[in-house]
Amino acid sequence: MVGMVAVLCYHKVGEEQAEGRWINVSPQTLASHIEFFQRRNYKVVPAASLAGKLPERSICLTFDDAYESTLANGLPVLEKLAVPAAFYAVSEYVGKDSGWDGEKAATLAGWDELKRAQKAGIEIGNHTHSHLDLSKLNQDEQVAQIEKCSWLMRERGLNPETFCIPFGKYNKETSAAIEQAGFGVGFTVEKRWAKESDDRRLLPRFAMSYGDNMPALLYKLFIRPKMLMGR
Repeated sequence: MVGMVAVLCYHKVGEEQAEGRWINVSPQTLASHIEFFQRRNYKVVPAASLAGKLPERSICLTFDDAYESTLANGLPVLEKLAVPAAFYAVSEYVGKDSGWDGEKAATLAGWDELKRAQKAGIEIGNHTHSHLDLSKLNQDEQVAQIEKCSWLMRERGLNPETFCIPFGKYNKETSAAIEQAGFGVGFTVEKRWAKESDDRRLLPRFAMSYGDNMPALLYKLFIRPKMLMGR
């Protein structure tokens, strides 16, 4: 697809018995997704590269919240297959748990784990300081959330290049807030391919789930979008 990119949104990576199915994929499923595209000569591109002209036949791998399981089980898959990715960390919760998940809260990676991932070639991106719903905040409040996360990350040797919107929720001020906070690329979740005309600070992503085996992945990325376009 010319000038279109499938941005895939993952969260936890682990076996079902350890992580359950909710917002989780197994390491084997993650590997199968990547290998499917590699066999078809798709490029796996870094998130930061989407600031410019969108490349042809490409996918981008993003992982929200920087769960400990993602670094333990997902990073080895990415290293083995030699592909770039971005893990999005929430600065207030690094090394704690995902309190916004309620009863399903899971352990998040610590600063040292994030630095090791960055050293391995993973971008550690900005996912705000507190994982708040940006659609309920004004522009100044959104900027403050993004800038505080960036400051804390850089204090610890991390270099966030792109931004990810918590819950995928935003309002009419969010794009400007992301730009004001210094980011040219930001992601939401809208179940479609990113296209050349999209606001680079509000790029859509496909959320990946435990049930996304190859037939489900093909339906989600290739069949369903065409069906929706035909309505």
